[in-house]
Amino acid sequence: MASDQSGGLDYTKGIDSSSVGDGIRDYGLMLPDYDNAKERKVRDGIPNVLDKLERGERVTVGYIGGSITKQRGWRPRTTLWLKSRFPDAAITEVDAAISGTGADLGAARIDGDLLVHRPDLVFVEFVVNGAGLRDVEGLVRKVRKADPFTDICFVYTLKSDLVASYAPGSTPSYPSSLVAFETVAEHYGIPSIFFGYVLGELYTRGRLAPKADEPVDSSGKVAFTKDGVHPLGTGDQLYAGAVARSILSMQRLGGHPAARDLKAPLDPHNWEKATTRDAADFAVGLEQLDTDADDFGQALPYAGLKETIRQMYPRLVKMATPGDSMTVSFEGTAFGIADVGGPFSGRLGVVADGRAPVSVERFVKYNSYLRHQYFFLPEMEDGRHTVTLTLLPGIADKREIVQNKADYDRNPDAYKRGEVYIGKVIVVGTFVDADEKPVNE
Repeated sequence: MASDQSGGLDYTKGIDSSSVGDGIRDYGLMLPDYDNAKERKVRDGIPNVLDKLERGERVTVGYIGGSITKQRGWRPRTTLWLKSRFPDAAITEVDAAISGTGADLGAARIDGDLLVHRPDLVFVEFVVNGAGLRDVEGLVRKVRKADPFTDICFVYTLKSDLVASYAPGSTPSYPSSLVAFETVAEHYGIPSIFFGYVLGELYTRGRLAPKADEPVDSSGKVAFTKDGVHPLGTGDQLYAGAVARSILSMQRLGGHPAARDLKAPLDPHNWEKATTRDAADFAVGLEQLDTDADDFGQALPYAGLKETIRQMYPRLVKMATPGDSMTVSFEGTAFGIADVGGPFSGRLGVVADGRAPVSVERFVKYNSYLRHQYFFLPEMEDGRHTVTLTLLPGIADKREIVQNKADYDRNPDAYKRGEVYIGKVIVVGTFVDADEKPVNE
Protein backbone atom coordinates (compact mmCIF):
# COMPACT_ATOMS: atom_id res chain seq x y z
CA MET A 1 0.00 0.00 0.00
CA ALA A 2 1.26 3.45 -0.85
CA SER A 3 2.06 5.89 1.91
CA ASP A 4 -0.58 8.58 2.39
CA GLN A 5 1.73 11.28 3.67
CA SER A 6 2.45 14.78 2.44
CA GLY A 7 5.57 16.87 2.83
CA GLY A 8 7.27 14.10 4.80
CA LEU A 9 4.86 14.43 7.74
CA ASP A 10 3.54 11.21 9.25
CA TYR A 11 -0.25 11.56 9.45
CA THR A 12 -0.22 9.98 12.93
CA LYS A 13 1.58 12.95 14.52
CA GLY A 14 -0.72 14.74 16.95
CA ILE A 15 -3.19 11.86 17.27
CA ASP A 16 -1.35 9.88 19.95
CA SER A 17 -3.13 9.42 23.26
CA SER A 18 -0.58 11.29 25.32
CA SER A 19 -1.40 14.53 23.51
CA VAL A 20 -5.09 14.13 24.37
CA GLY A 21 -4.26 13.28 27.95
CA ASP A 22 -6.70 10.42 28.40
CA GLY A 23 -4.08 7.89 29.43
CA ILE A 24 -5.13 5.40 26.75
CA ARG A 25 -2.27 3.20 25.70
CA ASP A 26 -1.20 3.23 22.06
CA TYR A 27 -1.21 -0.38 20.88
CA GLY A 28 0.55 0.37 17.61
CA LEU A 29 -2.49 0.03 15.36
CA MET A 30 -2.13 3.33 13.50
CA LEU A 31 -0.61 1.75 10.34
CA PRO A 32 1.52 4.71 9.16
CA ASP A 33 1.63 3.36 5.57
CA TYR A 34 -2.07 2.53 5.30
CA ASP A 35 -3.91 3.95 2.30
CA ASN A 36 -7.27 2.86 0.95
CA ALA A 37 -8.99 5.08 -1.60
CA LYS A 38 -12.37 3.66 -0.56
CA GLU A 39 -11.94 5.34 2.82
CA ARG A 40 -12.88 8.72 1.41
CA LYS A 41 -14.97 10.32 -1.30
CA VAL A 42 -13.36 13.68 -1.97
CA ARG A 43 -15.96 15.22 -4.29
CA ASP A 44 -15.51 19.03 -4.07
CA GLY A 45 -13.17 18.71 -1.10
CA ILE A 46 -12.53 21.41 1.50
CA PRO A 47 -10.46 23.97 -0.47
CA ASN A 48 -11.68 27.04 1.41
CA VAL A 49 -10.54 25.96 4.85
CA LEU A 50 -7.34 24.39 3.48
CA ASP A 51 -6.43 27.73 1.90
CA LYS A 52 -6.84 29.50 5.24
CA LEU A 53 -4.92 26.79 7.09
CA GLU A 54 -2.03 26.90 4.62
CA ARG A 55 -1.91 30.70 4.89
CA GLY A 56 -1.71 30.49 8.67
CA GLU A 57 -4.97 32.37 9.24
CA ARG A 58 -7.56 32.08 11.99
CA VAL A 59 -9.72 29.01 11.46
CA THR A 60 -12.76 27.76 13.36
CA VAL A 61 -13.50 24.04 13.14
CA GLY A 62 -16.95 22.93 14.25
CA TYR A 63 -18.18 19.47 15.15
CA ILE A 64 -21.84 18.47 15.36
CA GLY A 65 -22.99 14.97 16.20
CA GLY A 66 -23.88 12.64 19.05
CA SER A 67 -22.01 11.02 21.91
CA ILE A 68 -19.30 9.52 19.68
CA THR A 69 -18.27 13.08 18.85
CA LYS A 70 -19.04 14.47 22.29
CA GLN A 71 -16.68 12.09 24.10
CA ARG A 72 -13.04 13.04 24.36
CA GLY A 73 -12.03 10.95 21.38
CA TRP A 74 -11.76 11.47 17.62
CA ARG A 75 -12.86 15.12 17.85
CA PRO A 76 -10.02 16.50 20.03
CA ARG A 77 -7.54 14.19 18.30
CA THR A 78 -8.58 15.62 14.93
CA THR A 79 -8.18 19.18 16.20
CA LEU A 80 -4.76 18.35 17.64
CA TRP A 81 -3.71 16.83 14.34
CA LEU A 82 -4.83 19.94 12.45
CA LYS A 83 -2.78 22.11 14.83
CA SER A 84 0.23 19.84 14.29
CA ARG A 85 -0.17 19.84 10.52
CA PHE A 86 -0.78 23.59 10.27
CA PRO A 87 1.23 25.11 13.15
CA ASP A 88 1.01 28.69 11.83
CA ALA A 89 -2.80 28.71 11.80
CA ALA A 90 -4.78 29.81 14.86
CA ILE A 91 -7.30 26.98 15.14
CA THR A 92 -10.35 27.16 17.40
CA GLU A 93 -12.57 24.15 18.04
CA VAL A 94 -16.33 24.43 18.58
CA ASP A 95 -17.88 21.33 20.12
CA ALA A 96 -21.59 21.34 19.21
CA ALA A 97 -22.10 17.60 19.77
CA ILE A 98 -24.83 16.44 22.14
CA SER A 99 -25.11 12.82 23.24
CA GLY A 100 -28.16 10.88 22.18
CA THR A 101 -29.21 13.22 19.38
CA GLY A 102 -29.69 12.65 15.67
CA ALA A 103 -29.63 14.77 12.54
CA ASP A 104 -33.27 15.78 13.05
CA LEU A 105 -32.53 17.72 16.23
CA GLY A 106 -29.16 18.67 14.73
CA ALA A 107 -30.87 20.46 11.86
CA ALA A 108 -33.01 22.41 14.33
CA ARG A 109 -30.22 23.43 16.70
CA ILE A 110 -27.23 23.99 14.42
CA ASP A 111 -27.97 27.72 14.08
CA GLY A 112 -27.60 28.53 17.76
CA ASP A 113 -25.14 25.81 18.71
CA LEU A 114 -22.64 26.10 15.87
CA LEU A 115 -23.32 28.55 13.05
CA VAL A 116 -23.25 31.55 15.40
CA HIS A 117 -19.52 30.82 15.78
CA ARG A 118 -18.99 31.22 12.01
CA PRO A 119 -17.12 27.96 11.40
CA ASP A 120 -14.78 27.53 8.44
CA LEU A 121 -15.18 23.75 8.50
CA VAL A 122 -18.05 21.66 9.86
CA PHE A 123 -17.70 17.94 10.59
CA VAL A 124 -21.07 16.17 10.75
CA GLU A 125 -21.48 12.81 12.57
CA PHE A 126 -24.97 11.34 12.97
CA VAL A 127 -24.93 7.97 11.19
CA VAL A 128 -25.17 5.84 14.34
CA ASN A 129 -27.79 7.98 16.11
CA GLY A 130 -30.01 8.34 13.06
CA ALA A 131 -30.54 10.55 10.04
CA GLY A 132 -32.88 10.94 7.10
CA LEU A 133 -32.50 12.73 3.80
CA ARG A 134 -34.74 15.63 4.80
CA ASP A 135 -32.94 16.52 8.02
CA VAL A 136 -29.44 16.02 6.57
CA GLU A 137 -30.26 18.19 3.57
CA GLY A 138 -31.80 20.82 5.82
CA LEU A 139 -28.66 20.94 7.94
CA VAL A 140 -26.45 21.33 4.86
CA ARG A 141 -28.59 24.08 3.39
CA LYS A 142 -28.46 25.98 6.67
CA VAL A 143 -24.65 25.88 6.64
CA ARG A 144 -24.49 26.98 3.00
CA LYS A 145 -26.96 29.82 3.55
CA ALA A 146 -25.11 31.05 6.64
CA ASP A 147 -21.78 31.23 4.77
CA PRO A 148 -21.23 29.80 1.27
CA PHE A 149 -17.48 29.64 1.98
CA THR A 150 -17.89 27.20 4.89
CA ASP A 151 -16.68 23.71 4.02
CA ILE A 152 -18.53 20.61 5.22
CA CYS A 153 -17.25 17.08 5.75
CA PHE A 154 -19.39 14.05 6.63
CA VAL A 155 -17.83 11.34 8.81
CA TYR A 156 -19.32 7.87 9.09
CA THR A 157 -18.95 6.10 12.42
CA LEU A 158 -20.21 2.56 12.88
CA LYS A 159 -21.34 -0.02 15.38
CA SER A 160 -19.16 -3.00 16.19
CA ASP A 161 -21.39 -5.47 14.35
CA LEU A 162 -20.57 -3.78 11.02
CA VAL A 163 -16.76 -3.94 11.34
CA ALA A 164 -16.42 -7.30 9.57
CA SER A 165 -18.40 -6.04 6.57
CA TYR A 166 -15.59 -3.52 5.90
CA ALA A 167 -12.93 -6.24 5.67
CA PRO A 168 -11.00 -6.36 2.37
CA GLY A 169 -13.04 -8.19 -0.25
CA SER A 170 -16.31 -7.71 1.63
CA THR A 171 -19.22 -5.44 0.79
CA PRO A 172 -19.86 -2.94 3.61
CA SER A 173 -23.30 -2.88 5.19
CA TYR A 174 -24.60 0.67 5.03
CA PRO A 175 -27.41 1.69 7.40
CA SER A 176 -30.19 3.82 5.93
CA SER A 177 -28.77 6.88 7.69
CA LEU A 178 -25.48 6.55 5.79
CA VAL A 179 -27.36 6.16 2.51
CA ALA A 180 -29.18 9.42 3.27
CA PHE A 181 -25.89 11.19 3.98
CA GLU A 182 -24.32 9.89 0.77
CA THR A 183 -27.31 10.99 -1.31
CA VAL A 184 -26.96 14.52 0.06
CA ALA A 185 -23.16 14.43 -0.27
CA GLU A 186 -23.35 13.53 -3.97
CA HIS A 187 -25.82 16.31 -4.68
CA TYR A 188 -23.92 19.05 -2.84
CA GLY A 189 -20.34 17.89 -3.53
CA ILE A 190 -19.55 17.22 0.14
CA PRO A 191 -16.59 14.97 1.00
CA SER A 192 -17.27 11.95 3.19
CA ILE A 193 -15.00 9.74 5.27
CA PHE A 194 -15.76 6.08 6.00
CA PHE A 195 -14.23 5.11 9.34
CA GLY A 196 -14.95 1.42 8.85
CA TYR A 197 -12.29 0.48 6.30
CA VAL A 198 -9.25 0.71 8.56
CA LEU A 199 -11.16 -1.21 11.23
CA GLY A 200 -11.96 -3.93 8.70
CA GLU A 201 -8.29 -4.10 7.70
CA LEU A 202 -7.15 -4.58 11.29
CA TYR A 203 -9.93 -7.09 11.92
CA THR A 204 -8.74 -9.14 8.94
CA ARG A 205 -5.17 -9.02 10.22
CA GLY A 206 -6.37 -10.47 13.52
CA ARG A 207 -5.34 -7.41 15.52
CA LEU A 208 -8.72 -5.85 16.35
CA ALA A 209 -11.70 -7.19 18.29
CA PRO A 210 -14.85 -5.29 17.26
CA LYS A 211 -16.25 -5.59 20.80
CA ALA A 212 -14.64 -6.76 24.04
CA ASP A 213 -14.95 -6.14 27.77
CA GLU A 214 -11.25 -5.36 28.21
CA PRO A 215 -8.89 -3.10 26.19
CA VAL A 216 -7.13 -6.28 25.05
CA ASP A 217 -9.11 -9.51 24.86
CA SER A 218 -7.92 -12.98 25.86
CA SER A 219 -6.50 -13.63 22.37
CA GLY A 220 -4.42 -10.45 22.37
CA LYS A 221 -6.70 -8.47 20.06
CA VAL A 222 -7.21 -4.79 20.85
CA ALA A 223 -10.82 -3.81 21.52
CA PHE A 224 -12.50 -1.28 19.25
CA THR A 225 -15.42 -0.77 21.63
CA LYS A 226 -16.83 -2.17 24.84
CA ASP A 227 -20.51 -1.29 24.38
CA GLY A 228 -20.73 -1.83 20.62
CA VAL A 229 -21.05 1.88 19.84
CA HIS A 230 -18.52 4.15 21.55
CA PRO A 231 -14.89 3.66 20.51
CA LEU A 232 -12.29 3.12 23.19
CA GLY A 233 -9.12 5.20 22.96
CA THR A 234 -7.61 3.05 20.23
CA GLY A 235 -10.81 3.23 18.19
CA ASP A 236 -10.84 7.01 18.46
CA GLN A 237 -7.22 7.12 17.31
CA LEU A 238 -8.18 5.08 14.26
CA TYR A 239 -11.12 7.39 13.54
CA ALA A 240 -8.91 10.48 13.75
CA GLY A 241 -6.31 8.78 11.58
CA ALA A 242 -8.91 8.31 8.86
CA VAL A 243 -9.70 12.03 9.01
CA ALA A 244 -6.01 12.93 8.81
CA ARG A 245 -5.36 10.69 5.80
CA SER A 246 -8.41 12.06 4.03
CA ILE A 247 -7.47 15.69 4.62
CA LEU A 248 -3.94 15.04 3.36
CA SER A 249 -5.43 13.46 0.26
CA MET A 250 -7.64 16.51 -0.32
CA GLN A 251 -4.67 18.80 0.27
CA ARG A 252 -2.61 17.00 -2.38
CA LEU A 253 -5.43 17.26 -4.89
CA GLY A 254 -5.55 21.02 -4.40
CA GLY A 255 -8.50 23.15 -5.41
CA HIS A 256 -9.40 26.82 -5.55
CA PRO A 257 -11.29 28.63 -2.79
CA ALA A 258 -14.76 29.64 -3.91
CA ALA A 259 -18.25 30.27 -2.61
CA ARG A 260 -20.55 27.27 -2.88
CA ASP A 261 -23.63 27.60 -5.02
CA LEU A 262 -26.81 26.56 -3.24
CA LYS A 263 -28.28 23.94 -5.54
CA ALA A 264 -31.97 23.22 -5.91
CA PRO A 265 -33.07 20.96 -3.05
CA LEU A 266 -33.34 17.22 -3.45
CA ASP A 267 -36.52 17.33 -1.36
CA PRO A 268 -38.59 20.54 -1.21
CA HIS A 269 -39.76 19.43 2.25
CA ASN A 270 -36.24 19.25 3.67
CA TRP A 271 -35.65 20.57 7.19
CA GLU A 272 -33.83 23.83 6.46
CA LYS A 273 -36.69 25.59 8.27
CA ALA A 274 -36.24 23.49 11.42
CA THR A 275 -36.02 25.71 14.47
CA THR A 276 -36.51 25.73 18.24
CA ARG A 277 -37.91 27.98 20.93
CA ASP A 278 -37.82 27.78 24.71
CA ALA A 279 -40.84 25.89 25.98
CA ALA A 280 -41.18 28.62 28.61
CA ASP A 281 -42.41 30.94 25.85
CA PHE A 282 -45.60 28.87 25.68
CA ALA A 283 -46.03 28.02 29.37
CA VAL A 284 -49.03 29.97 30.60
CA GLY A 285 -49.50 29.46 34.33
CA LEU A 286 -46.99 26.61 34.60
CA GLU A 287 -44.02 26.47 36.96
CA GLN A 288 -40.60 27.04 35.41
CA LEU A 289 -37.14 25.97 36.56
CA ASP A 290 -33.99 27.96 35.84
CA THR A 291 -31.37 25.28 35.13
CA ASP A 292 -28.58 27.55 36.41
CA ALA A 293 -30.30 28.10 39.76
CA ASP A 294 -29.65 26.13 42.93
CA ASP A 295 -33.23 24.86 43.10
CA PHE A 296 -32.74 22.96 39.81
CA GLY A 297 -30.71 20.30 41.60
CA GLN A 298 -33.17 20.28 44.49
CA ALA A 299 -36.17 19.79 42.21
CA LEU A 300 -34.47 16.98 40.28
CA PRO A 301 -32.03 15.39 42.76
CA TYR A 302 -30.72 12.70 40.44
CA ALA A 303 -27.32 11.81 39.07
CA GLY A 304 -26.94 12.35 35.36
CA LEU A 305 -26.23 14.82 32.61
CA LYS A 306 -26.90 18.07 34.45
CA GLU A 307 -24.26 20.06 32.56
CA THR A 308 -25.57 18.93 29.18
CA ILE A 309 -29.09 19.81 30.28
CA ARG A 310 -27.94 23.28 31.31
CA GLN A 311 -26.26 23.64 27.92
CA MET A 312 -29.44 22.70 26.09
CA TYR A 313 -32.14 24.33 28.21
CA PRO A 314 -31.88 27.63 30.10
CA ARG A 315 -35.35 27.00 31.52
CA LEU A 316 -37.60 23.98 31.98
CA VAL A 317 -41.39 23.96 32.03
CA LYS A 318 -42.65 21.70 34.80
CA MET A 319 -45.79 19.63 34.33
CA ALA A 320 -46.48 17.89 37.63
CA THR A 321 -50.27 17.90 38.02
CA PRO A 322 -52.45 15.89 35.62
CA GLY A 323 -54.16 18.37 33.35
CA ASP A 324 -51.20 20.76 33.18
CA SER A 325 -50.98 21.78 29.54
CA MET A 326 -49.51 24.12 26.98
CA THR A 327 -50.44 24.91 23.39
CA VAL A 328 -48.20 25.76 20.44
CA SER A 329 -49.23 27.06 17.02
CA PHE A 330 -47.00 27.01 13.97
CA GLU A 331 -46.97 26.99 10.19
CA GLY A 332 -45.00 24.11 8.75
CA THR A 333 -44.68 20.34 8.57
CA ALA A 334 -43.22 18.90 11.79
CA PHE A 335 -43.52 19.31 15.56
CA GLY A 336 -41.52 17.96 18.47
CA ILE A 337 -40.30 18.68 21.97
CA ALA A 338 -37.00 18.23 23.78
CA ASP A 339 -37.39 17.38 27.46
CA VAL A 340 -35.54 16.05 30.48
CA GLY A 341 -36.04 12.41 31.33
CA GLY A 342 -35.43 10.52 34.55
CA PRO A 343 -37.07 8.19 37.07
CA PHE A 344 -39.80 10.82 37.52
CA SER A 345 -40.95 10.87 33.88
CA GLY A 346 -44.66 10.54 33.13
CA ARG A 347 -46.71 10.58 29.95
CA LEU A 348 -48.21 13.25 27.74
CA GLY A 349 -51.45 13.44 25.85
CA VAL A 350 -50.87 15.15 22.51
CA VAL A 351 -53.70 16.67 20.48
CA ALA A 352 -52.80 17.96 17.00
CA ASP A 353 -55.32 20.10 15.14
CA GLY A 354 -58.22 18.88 17.27
CA ARG A 355 -57.75 15.22 16.40
CA ALA A 356 -58.03 12.37 18.88
CA PRO A 357 -55.37 12.58 21.61
CA VAL A 358 -52.26 10.42 21.33
CA SER A 359 -50.50 9.16 24.46
CA VAL A 360 -46.73 9.68 24.38
CA GLU A 361 -44.78 7.88 27.10
CA ARG A 362 -41.80 9.94 28.28
CA PHE A 363 -40.39 7.24 30.56
CA VAL A 364 -38.04 5.07 28.51
CA LYS A 365 -35.64 2.28 29.41
CA TYR A 366 -32.65 4.60 29.92
CA ASN A 367 -34.38 6.83 32.49
CA SER A 368 -32.67 5.59 35.64
CA TYR A 369 -30.68 8.85 35.57
CA LEU A 370 -31.18 12.48 34.59
CA ARG A 371 -30.88 12.78 30.81
CA HIS A 372 -32.12 14.74 27.82
CA GLN A 373 -34.52 13.25 25.29
CA TYR A 374 -36.83 14.36 22.51
CA PHE A 375 -39.53 13.18 20.16
CA PHE A 376 -41.28 14.28 16.98
CA LEU A 377 -44.83 13.69 15.86
CA PRO A 378 -45.25 12.16 12.39
CA GLU A 379 -44.77 14.80 9.71
CA MET A 380 -47.86 16.77 8.73
CA GLU A 381 -49.16 18.48 5.63
CA ASP A 382 -47.55 21.88 5.15
CA GLY A 383 -49.82 24.47 6.73
CA ARG A 384 -51.10 25.96 9.97
CA HIS A 385 -51.18 23.59 12.97
CA THR A 386 -52.01 23.78 16.66
CA VAL A 387 -50.66 21.21 19.12
CA THR A 388 -51.66 20.89 22.77
CA LEU A 389 -49.58 18.90 25.27
CA THR A 390 -51.28 17.74 28.48
CA LEU A 391 -49.87 15.76 31.39
CA LEU A 392 -51.85 12.54 31.76
CA PRO A 393 -52.63 10.82 35.07
CA GLY A 394 -50.99 7.55 36.04
CA ILE A 395 -47.57 6.10 35.36
CA ALA A 396 -46.27 3.13 33.41
CA ASP A 397 -44.91 -0.10 34.89
CA LYS A 398 -41.50 1.48 35.20
CA ARG A 399 -39.70 -1.53 36.57
CA GLU A 400 -40.76 -3.48 33.51
CA ILE A 401 -39.46 -0.72 31.22
CA VAL A 402 -36.26 0.45 32.91
CA GLN A 403 -32.98 -1.13 31.85
CA ASN A 404 -31.25 -0.59 35.20
CA LYS A 405 -33.62 -2.60 37.39
CA ALA A 406 -31.13 -2.58 40.26
CA ASP A 407 -31.55 1.19 40.53
CA TYR A 408 -35.32 0.80 40.63
CA ASP A 409 -35.06 -1.81 43.36
CA ARG A 410 -32.74 0.41 45.43
CA ASN A 411 -34.94 3.49 45.15
CA PRO A 412 -38.49 2.63 44.03
CA ASP A 413 -39.95 5.84 45.47
CA ALA A 414 -38.03 7.91 42.91
CA TYR A 415 -40.02 6.22 40.17
CA LYS A 416 -43.45 6.94 41.63
CA ARG A 417 -43.62 10.46 40.24
CA GLY A 418 -45.25 11.12 36.88
CA GLU A 419 -43.91 14.48 35.70
CA VAL A 420 -42.63 16.02 32.48
CA TYR A 421 -40.02 18.78 32.17
CA ILE A 422 -39.94 20.40 28.72
CA GLY A 423 -37.00 22.51 27.59
CA LYS A 424 -37.53 23.23 23.90
CA VAL A 425 -40.29 23.14 21.33
CA ILE A 426 -39.14 22.18 17.83
CA VAL A 427 -40.90 22.84 14.54
CA VAL A 428 -40.05 22.65 10.88
CA GLY A 429 -41.60 25.91 9.84
CA THR A 430 -42.47 29.10 11.69
CA PHE A 431 -43.93 29.59 15.14
CA VAL A 432 -47.12 31.65 15.33
CA ASP A 433 -47.60 33.82 18.41
CA ALA A 434 -50.82 34.74 20.19
CA ASP A 435 -51.32 37.68 17.83
CA GLU A 436 -51.33 35.31 14.84
CA LYS A 437 -47.98 36.66 13.69
CA PRO A 438 -45.24 34.27 12.51
CA VAL A 439 -42.24 34.48 14.84
CA ASN A 440 -39.09 32.40 15.37
CA GLU A 441 -36.13 32.79 17.70
